[in-house]
Amino acid sequence: MLAAAGIEATGKQEQEAVRGDRIRFDPFDGTERGGGSSWQSLSRGTGTIEADYLNGEIVLLGRLHGVPTPVNDALRRTADLFARERRAAGSMTVAELTALADAEAAP
Repeated sequence: MLAAAGIEATGKQEQEAVRGDRIRFDPFDGTERGGGSSWQSLSRGTGTIEADYLNGEIVLLGRLHGVPTPVNDALRRTADLFARERRAAGSMTVAELTALADAEAAP
């Protein structure tokens, strides 16, 4: 999908070379990191999540360039549902989420 949109993908080594040590995920107070911003949004129970901006952007690019993005669409819809219903982060198993994504991707 990125290639269809004319966006060049960047590998892990290139990202690390550019970022250096400016972005780190080490806990600053000795506690274990709880998760990314989406996890934190669900944990705080705000009722909102940035999935429309993250996964939704991939879905939009796919639509604009004729590339199906069923997994990102399933992730976006599921995250939005979890936020609206104030469901806890981690309350769906990986197997359940995979089944949703697989069902979305099925012809």
